[in-house]
Amino acid sequence: MARVIRVLMALLVIVLGATSCSYQDPILKSFDGIEVITMEGNNADVDLNFTLENPNHQKIKLKTATFDVLINKIFIGKATLLEPTELPANGEYKIGMKMNLVLEKSIGDLALSLGLAILTNDIHLQVRGDAKGSLGLFSKTFPVDHSEKVDWQDLKGLSF
Repeated sequence: MARVIRVLMALLVIVLGATSCSYQDPILKSFDGIEVITMEGNNADVDLNFTLENPNHQKIKLKTATFDVLINKIFIGKATLLEPTELPANGEYKIGMKMNLVLEKSIGDLALSLGLAILTNDIHLQVRGDAKGSLGLFSKTFPVDHSEKVDWQDLKGLSF
């Protein structure tokens, strides 16, 4: 009986080792826009649209994500994933992530803070935080730290 348990444990270790070696973190490639679904005060449910790359041979189900959102180094707020999102295997895909965005300031205050950037269309977006996804039976948390220059058109969904 002890031998059977040792053999099963050895197989489990081999399977876990093999699957963890082949996993690669998804990569956020670009921000593609925002759509406000509902908004009450400084709290908004939004669809954040991204292009993500999944280099794995299996789909990844994003279960949780929490991001700090900054525009031109000004903290806008914290976004939290509301619904699991599936990322297909092997390639780059445009996905919408339904998130709750808690704004640090009111929309009017943010517009004043970012006025010159909006007028000159010199807008730099940074999204940083962590996301947790499952790949089959295994879950993995991976960091997200993405920065890019965005066009005003991509932010119009915020209704500044």
